[in-house]
Amino acid sequence: MPPHPTFFVRKELYEEFGGFDMSYRICADFDLMVRILYREKVASAYLPEVLVRMRNGGISTCSLKSTLTINNEMLKACRKYGLNTNLLLIYSKYFTKVSQLFIRPESSIAHT
Repeated sequence: MPPHPTFFVRKELYEEFGGFDMSYRICADFDLMVRILYREKVASAYLPEVLVRMRNGGISTCSLKSTLTINNEMLKACRKYGLNTNLLLIYSKYFTKVSQLFIRPESSIAHT
């Protein structure tokens, strides 16, 4: 999943494919990315730069209930657009998150 704070989309794509589906409590950004990148196959580009530094917290990680909600919503969005996945694959993302605690990319932004 691309990190949503660094997912930039032209206004015309929102107008053509729709904006956020607000029926999702937590996962409207993921639904939008799956819709645009997977279903509509809009070309994308990867920028190998650190653009955002995020702290832990927020609604998606504040409790076990929110973790269950976001993962179930991710599964719902994938199924909605025909992306073949399951809860085991979705939960496997937590193994890569653990490694991110130890391996951090260097920032191109100078610290003052």
